[in-house]
Amino acid sequence: HGTRFCAKLWNIHKFISKAARAGMNAAPDQFRTSDKWILTKYSRLVRSVTKHYEEFRFDRAMKELEYFIWHELADHYLEMVKHRNMEEDDALGLTLYEIGLGTTKMLAPVIPHIADEIYELYYKDLDEAKSITVSEWPGTSLDEPGEHEKGEILKDIIAGVRNWKSEKGMALNAELGVLEIIGEKVNILLGC
Repeated sequence: HGTRFCAKLWNIHKFISKAARAGMNAAPDQFRTSDKWILTKYSRLVRSVTKHYEEFRFDRAMKELEYFIWHELADHYLEMVKHRNMEEDDALGLTLYEIGLGTTKMLAPVIPHIADEIYELYYKDLDEAKSITVSEWPGTSLDEPGEHEKGEILKDIIAGVRNWKSEKGMALNAELGVLEIIGEKVNILLGC
């Protein structure tokens, strides 16, 4: 299991490196629901993992990090955004940079060699610390409960469509002519 996670980490950071850029000035209105959702989940993760480390609960920190990276980031967020223009989308670049760098820093106490190698390859020139071990601990950036709720609904819809396509033997990137969404919380998504 650990080897699979490490292999997935490399693939995620290779993908993130295509878009991640520091120092960009993305305007608040450039961030989409999916960006705000993952940044909210990430901010909550930073608080939780920091607390676990302060209490020497390394196993809990690693479990939460692994779940977030594997499922929320890779399985859901990267699937939501892979169609966006990585070269020109400042909100996407800034979101990926913050989450990629932050999760790498949070992994460093548990898997230092891998985290340091990822840092050296993808983030050192942007973060400008001598090493991941002396870089600043990540901070929170956004925590908007309303955006979190919208993002969870969006995540469930996208996962449902992907599952349906898979069951029907359709390519996951196949376009659908019409998609009708019915439910009591659909109005929350208006304007996403």
